[in-house]
Amino acid sequence: MTTDGGGAVATVAPDDTSTTASGAGAALGSAVAFVVGFLPWIVYWILVGNASFVVAVSVALALAVVVNLVALVRRRPLMVLEVGSAISFAVFLVLALTLPDATLERWIQPLGNFGLFAVVVVSVLIGRPFTEQYARQSTPPELWDEPGFVYVCRLLAWVWVGAMGFMAAVAAIPPLVDGDATVRDDGDALSVVCYWVLPFVALGLGMLFTTRFPDWFGEAAGGPPAEGTPAAPLPLDHDHDRAATSAARLVLTPDDALADSGVDIAVTGLAPGAQVEVGAETVDVAGHRWRSRATFTASSAGAVDLATDAPTAGDWTGVDPTGPLWSMRFATDDATPDIFLPSTEPTATLVTATSGATALQATLVRRTASPDVAVAEVREPGIVGRLFLPEGGTALPGVVLFPGSEGGLDSQGANAALLAAHGCAALVVATFAGDGPDLAGLEHQLARIPLERFADPIRWLAAHPQVDADRVTAMAISRGAEGLLAAASRIPDLPLRLVVGVSPSSLTWVGLGDEGSLPDTPAWTLGGEDLPALGTDDTALFAEMARQAVRRRGRARRHGPAVLHMAVAYGPRLDHPDAEGAAAIRSEDIAAPLLLVAGGADEMWPSATMARRLAARRGRPDDVVVEHPDAGHLIRLGCWPTTVGEVGGIALGGDGPGLARAQADLTARVVAAVTAPAGG
Repeated sequence: MTTDGGGAVATVAPDDTSTTASGAGAALGSAVAFVVGFLPWIVYWILVGNASFVVAVSVALALAVVVNLVALVRRRPLMVLEVGSAISFAVFLVLALTLPDATLERWIQPLGNFGLFAVVVVSVLIGRPFTEQYARQSTPPELWDEPGFVYVCRLLAWVWVGAMGFMAAVAAIPPLVDGDATVRDDGDALSVVCYWVLPFVALGLGMLFTTRFPDWFGEAAGGPPAEGTPAAPLPLDHDHDRAATSAARLVLTPDDALADSGVDIAVTGLAPGAQVEVGAETVDVAGHRWRSRATFTASSAGAVDLATDAPTAGDWTGVDPTGPLWSMRFATDDATPDIFLPSTEPTATLVTATSGATALQATLVRRTASPDVAVAEVREPGIVGRLFLPEGGTALPGVVLFPGSEGGLDSQGANAALLAAHGCAALVVATFAGDGPDLAGLEHQLARIPLERFADPIRWLAAHPQVDADRVTAMAISRGAEGLLAAASRIPDLPLRLVVGVSPSSLTWVGLGDEGSLPDTPAWTLGGEDLPALGTDDTALFAEMARQAVRRRGRARRHGPAVLHMAVAYGPRLDHPDAEGAAAIRSEDIAAPLLLVAGGADEMWPSATMARRLAARRGRPDDVVVEHPDAGHLIRLGCWPTTVGEVGGIALGGDGPGLARAQADLTARVVAAVTAPAGG
């Protein structure tokens, strides 16, 4: 499961879920099979109020014995619930034969409930939860040890511990409070409610929860977002200015610009004091529509200028000429909101201005690439990449960009194109294939990836005849930044002037597979040897998923999707001994200065804390650590919509304005750093 590493196209599914919510859901979806284990108890409860105690217990005991004999004949493993039931009824039979009926009438129900409670507790304490035993009957053996399957089974076992404990406690109230209480007294409200009503409500709720929760849990684990109907890209057409009066005009300066360039939006020729709504609309590479709106009051000269005027209401506040662009909201009907995916191709944004009967519109063309940039696939030994190269350039600064946990070549394409438009030779490198098409035999998951896959492209770009070898930068985000920093710390003599880590890690973690983290499998190798890898706190993650499951209770909310906060699986691990030991990235061994950028509201992992740890190990004055308090995990180059803070059901964190400020700051810092002259 992967997330967008910060560029144009990505597979959108959970980044680090340590798996098998789907397996758990399938396994326990047949939880009705529990009824077989409870059958002796159900018969007992029916008979205990309508027959003698000896008969009721004898029939239940016989049925419990038969259930176990059938299991033996069919060579099915004996179940703790079924064996425990037989033992309980054998004890009850002894009590029924030795105790007077008056005593049994008062205590047989709480004793029975306590017996069932004891069986359930014992199954948990001996490490064989009865829920897991039943779930295994309908689950492939290869899923039995998966953390998600185990967690759900054990959680449900504890639910039953609570339900059975409640049943025993409530049934004990009548004999303790009223010495004359009897299980056969249907005229006493206390006896009816405590012996029968409340216990069986708890039993029914336990059955219902056991049946429903696995599916809820599977939904809470995240899944493919509802895509809706893709929209066609808006036309790249500048001749859209229309007005009910000839005086009003909507002016974009410029109307064709790079994605990180400022644009002045102004409306003139309005009545003084008129209310005017300014909006923007675009379609991303996934075919999703995005819109923003804000209301302004025209000046005494009948004009509105976003470079100097603040809106009175709308999707952004304050004077901000880029407000219409970053504040655009997800607007595709019948689709789950997901992050904006920019394109490497020119993209049209329709800007509108409406005031009374006056309706104006004009098209803003935004580009990540300039026409003089050539794009070529690179296939060299140890390198699968895509080069964005300004045509005819010489002694160019070079930038090597690595993806995050999504792998592949697409996610960093927009970033590379934008840097190439600023005069850099930008090489995007696939560290692994991810969920995209086969890439020259690369792995399809982040597991045991050679760190040489970072070093070789850096050396290749430095040796390119159009590149200045003294001005090569490497840039990566998230898990890619983890690999880049690990490589730079362990592989000497890399020709790097600067290392840029966005939402970086100070540790090397376990790998990622199709369904989440891979325990005991490192993400990285060097020279064929595994690097130390710290595992995630899967228990905390599953607890988060369980809370989501209960909150949502299976209700599908396309415009309010289940969102997991992966930071709960990473944050606690920073206190593990290996966080300062074997798994720590030795940033002090990185020769080049570091530019580390992180969001203080990162909900994927604690990148700000890890960035500070990386810098603290070095103590170098030429390092720069930037923390944006209101930004999340995904900070990109350019100015893109920032109003959706999750991808594929995984929370990235941050708010729209905070992320917009972080985007602008990162873009300015990176462009200035990579294009600076040698020695600058």
